[in-house]
Amino acid sequence: MKKLLLLIICFTVLLFACNNQDKTELNLSFQIDTLKINTQENSLSITDAPNIYYRNGTEYYTNYNEAFNTLIFFDLNKFDFDRKIQFKKSGPGKLSVCDDYIIHKDTLLVFTTFYVKFYNLSGDHIKTLQLKDICPPIATQYRLARAGISISNILKTNIDSKNNSLLLRTFRNGLPYEDGFYDNPVLCEYSLNSQKADVIPITYPQEVYSKYFYDDLATPHFVAKGDSIIYHCHFKSLLYVYNRKTKKTKEIKFDANHLPNLINGKIRKKVSGITHMALNDRYHNLTYDKYRNIFYLAYNKKAKDIETYHLIVFDNKLNKLGEITLPLGYSQCFAISKKGLLFRNTEDLAYYHFNLYVVKIDLPKN
Repeated sequence: MKKLLLLIICFTVLLFACNNQDKTELNLSFQIDTLKINTQENSLSITDAPNIYYRNGTEYYTNYNEAFNTLIFFDLNKFDFDRKIQFKKSGPGKLSVCDDYIIHKDTLLVFTTFYVKFYNLSGDHIKTLQLKDICPPIATQYRLARAGISISNILKTNIDSKNNSLLLRTFRNGLPYEDGFYDNPVLCEYSLNSQKADVIPITYPQEVYSKYFYDDLATPHFVAKGDSIIYHCHFKSLLYVYNRKTKKTKEIKFDANHLPNLINGKIRKKVSGITHMALNDRYHNLTYDKYRNIFYLAYNKKAKDIETYHLIVFDNKLNKLGEITLPLGYSQCFAISKKGLLFRNTEDLAYYHFNLYVVKIDLPKN
């Protein structure tokens, strides 16, 4: 009898462990299709800044080439170059730096450290907004955070489609180890309808209250969906959901298969922040897929000289569905299209053509 009881207990523990592992370490299957795109000698730069523009039943893959200061459009139906916008580096409407860009309702919005520039899709300059003037209530205390197109792509600007507004991060004109740095609102909403802005009362999560957290790792990344604003920090396995109606925030914890719950986001020297950011594992930007009604959160894991990227998949209620490990050469930069997730592999660049890899994830059935 004792042996039978012991056997039952062991089986129960094993079953519980397996079930728990399935919830946190479920690896989703996926397929990859390859699209060979003709560039017509309009090559892409190594820095990846992909977006999708949809018009009249056609999807266009867009990417910014910083070397030539151009935004290039590729027709995904014809697998061919379509057109490009050549920005001027001098004169009215000039663009010398592009930190981030969004195509919204046939208008191109280009973000830099200090301003937002509006262009039509022929490249004609419409207007320029100084960021310090966008959010007057906080102009004396805050500056808007740089969006940041780079290999790491730390911060990404988002549009709230429901409210037709820009979500812009703010942070104080101070340093993260100064008193009071984390006590102030971090999000500004600029309405494209009224052309007015206001602060949303979201402050830094308590988890980042530290003298040593580097600013870019501590700065939350925001995604709007419906009446919610979802945000997270780049070093913490935690999602925050702010409800616009109730003005309350709830927390959702999750586990990553290849990272601990808390990535060491602390620095011991104030000058070592950039080095720390570049060399450590971290979560990247949460992204919403409107075609499949799910969310993605990429993270990187370094082991010796090899860096791999992983993608966590959440359902529309932010329950974790599972993860995929991306092939080597892929990064956290991808565009979401009807076809799937579009990645480039920077190891196989070619001048006359380039490959887009369409990742199609097999989602669990309800």
